[in-house]
Amino acid sequence: MMKMKLTGTFIQPICGGDTPVMNWSRAEWDREFAVMKELGIDTVILLRLFLDDWMAYDSPCLKRLENAIPTQLDYVDLFLSLAEKYGIRLFVPTYS
Repeated sequence: MMKMKLTGTFIQPICGGDTPVMNWSRAEWDREFAVMKELGIDTVILLRLFLDDWMAYDSPCLKRLENAIPTQLDYVDLFLSLAEKYGIRLFVPTYS
């Protein structure tokens, strides 16, 4: 029987409320991407750019239309940088 290998995962940096992942630093996310790479992950899918009042990047449009609050980190920029650093494909959703 052929063994299947897991090569992709999802990440969701904004979960609503004060969840630990929303308080991670750049260094903690860097370690997370390093571990994913070490485990053979080559694809990361970013879930949600906007949830409740929170947005994963600083969007003037979401601020105006949804009265949204930016998080401390621009997750889109951070994850694009980390994906490039570790040679991981990153899929970013559009706002819906």
